[in-house]
Amino acid sequence: MNDKKENFHHLFIGDSKNLAVGQPLVPGKTQLPEGVYYHYGLEGHTLTICLDQPTQGETQSISLGKYKFALFEFTGMIFVLIQFEGMTWMDAPYHISINSPDPQNIPSQIEPGEAQLFTILLVDASSGVVEGIRFVSPSSEFTHALHEAIIRQVETPITQEKYDQVINFVYSRLTTQDMVAESLIQR
Repeated sequence: MNDKKENFHHLFIGDSKNLAVGQPLVPGKTQLPEGVYYHYGLEGHTLTICLDQPTQGETQSISLGKYKFALFEFTGMIFVLIQFEGMTWMDAPYHISINSPDPQNIPSQIEPGEAQLFTILLVDASSGVVEGIRFVSPSSEFTHALHEAIIRQVETPITQEKYDQVINFVYSRLTTQDMVAESLIQR
């Protein structure tokens, strides 16, 4: 999943209470770009995984399998990394000033030992239909590091042009596996 990612995060921000397996992620959208998209908002952490016609094995792994998180930072850009049992690592670039520009969406400090839930959405990119919804809890250490990284981003906003430049630079030099090897934290 190392292709340049366009900024489609706005597609995935909506009323998560109305999400259901078998229903479109975005009403009226019958196709979505393949990729992994991280969003932090008032509803919390969401990782949307859009795969073109996910296999039964991919659906089962993402919906029920073991998982690992890692966090990679490069010049203020965050890459949320995740691996599900039997699958390769995936990455989702993120900067709060581009992906969650609402100033109310700043994560709170968390206490040591405290973690937060992530909503994982599996979507068939070819149809736009939600294939799986899962709630996971990464380690407290990972959650704390992610929150700290997002808070640092608030202090250094970037433009869409800079966001694209950093993503292109990272993807031209590192694979997702390289990012995992150089990640700040793995849990």
